[in-house]
Amino acid sequence: MAGSAQLNSNKDQIDSTSQSQLSKNPLLWYAASFDDISSRTADIQHAAENCPALALSMHIPFASNSHSFFNANTVVTRQYSLASHFIDNLCCEIAHYGEMIYRSSTNAGKKPVVDSLTITGGNPTFLIASDLARTLECLNRHFHLAEATQRDFCITVEAKTFDDDLAKLVKQLGFNRIRLCLEDFSPEVQFSIQRKYSVYRIESAIEAAKAAEIPDVSIDLIYGLPTQSAASFLATLQHLIRFKPDDITLHLLQHQSGSYGLSNTPALLPKPQAITDLQNIATTYLLNQGYSVSGAGCFAIEPEVARPNQRGAYNSNQLALGLGTASLIKPFVWQNCTSLREYTRRISQLGHARDAGLELSSDQAIRAEVAAGLLATGTLLKDGFEAKWQRRFDDYFEQGLALLAPFIERHEIDNNSDFRLTPTGLWQAAAVAKAILWPNASPPCPIKD
Repeated sequence: MAGSAQLNSNKDQIDSTSQSQLSKNPLLWYAASFDDISSRTADIQHAAENCPALALSMHIPFASNSHSFFNANTVVTRQYSLASHFIDNLCCEIAHYGEMIYRSSTNAGKKPVVDSLTITGGNPTFLIASDLARTLECLNRHFHLAEATQRDFCITVEAKTFDDDLAKLVKQLGFNRIRLCLEDFSPEVQFSIQRKYSVYRIESAIEAAKAAEIPDVSIDLIYGLPTQSAASFLATLQHLIRFKPDDITLHLLQHQSGSYGLSNTPALLPKPQAITDLQNIATTYLLNQGYSVSGAGCFAIEPEVARPNQRGAYNSNQLALGLGTASLIKPFVWQNCTSLREYTRRISQLGHARDAGLELSSDQAIRAEVAAGLLATGTLLKDGFEAKWQRRFDDYFEQGLALLAPFIERHEIDNNSDFRLTPTGLWQAAAVAKAILWPNASPPCPIKD
């Protein structure tokens, strides 16, 4: 009887996770268990021997203006010298890991291959052209960058500053995708989040990318904003469709007290039912416009084109450089320090900025990989899981599947030949991941993001 009560309690916890404060990065979901790993350098180097290829990301924390949605690892400044010095340190960090993997016994004499590169911020294009170029040059010295047809190199850009000249530079440096982050086009919503831009500015940025022959334009759209309505959200989607972006990814605003411009506006945020309505509007409208669901909150016009970074997001080793980033060189996961001062100190003394981390157990590694894969694609092929791990999927995740019974009953999960989130179920991906990772208890929250 007690076990049944616990199961029902956990079902309630899982069912409410769609609006949870889980970190967007699944590598940080075990952050509550992180400890000092500064003495594990040799072990991490040994793990890197099995790392011939990886997905690489870099976080450039600087921006000249604040707005509501920067994460905690952002430095708002007009002093460019801070950014220039940061790039000096970032290049040292690139060299540290490049040499570490290059010198490992398995890879001796071979540079590690990077087929996926993502640069985020802050605002990466805060950097002047020469600093952005020397970052890529340093990366090319210490890693082998995959050929143009085999790579997915993406950089987040600011629409207000992304012009023809910057687009040409981005193309010249080898990027084949840009990501634009934006919110609602409603003036009222923009005022509430201290973020003002025009439809024309977004259109100009996309036209600049196309003129430079950057083949892929992705849009990250935040919803659940203060004063946002179903009408303003639909109007924003209609504007976006005119631009014909290759991908649209919707992110629910994770309101946290004290975030820029939002500390006094929680009452203006949409209620849970309004959030569900926005999700239904997006799904119905984008599917009708020829997009297909390609992941949690992700819609693609050409879903059959698999990108290397989509594989890397849940299947490959992930090396993340810069402020506050999280890396995975199996079986180790760690996070860089989040303070710019501490990052600078560690790079100068150690060559790296590892702050804390964890050696994953076999069970943790399996669960983390499956959960991250579901977030990336919404699908897990049972035959592939069972061939890789020599375990039957339904038996291994028996407890988690019991918690997910309501999702299956609501046709948000299809657990027949494979495990798939349906178009409506993909909005509940965080809740599903929670059941996979922690079938016995709610995860420790809040988790550092």
